[in-house]
Amino acid sequence: KHIFGAEAIRRLSIVCIAIVVVGLLLSVVSPMILGKALELALPLRAAITFLIVLPLAFLLGIPFPSCIQLLAEDHKDQYIPWMYGVNGSMSVLGSVIAVVLSMLIGFTLTYVVGLFFYLGVALVSSRCRRKSTLALWRSQSTNPLPLCEKWYCPAGASKAGARSVG
Repeated sequence: KHIFGAEAIRRLSIVCIAIVVVGLLLSVVSPMILGKALELALPLRAAITFLIVLPLAFLLGIPFPSCIQLLAEDHKDQYIPWMYGVNGSMSVLGSVIAVVLSMLIGFTLTYVVGLFFYLGVALVSSRCRRKSTLALWRSQSTNPLPLCEKWYCPAGASKAGARSVG
């Protein structure tokens, strides 16, 4: 939560972009490293592979909890069980599609297709963030009263009375 910021939508955008960048970097760097590691003993190769995959694996674990946090912040707790169901379903469906795609277009292009999905999530979440920020700014600049009622209510006045004054 604190590594990439407390705001879930911002964290989602940043992490998805980081997934794409780290994923592309790994697709370039890992063949060279793993090619040289072929001469080493199996435990050492396993450790090197683990360390190569670790940063991407860490980043891939962040979007789902961020989406759960977005639902909780939006007071849409009733959709959280659905998110778990959709996540499980898409995990199964995604692995089947990945196998079929890799047979049709190869592993590298299938990997790139997966990265494009994360790029899409980054673009959508970035756009949602801009829209919500813009909506908040517009509501404050044209009609600040609903957001700041407590500052506009004189002592003893009701909130309904404060609305009619503005």
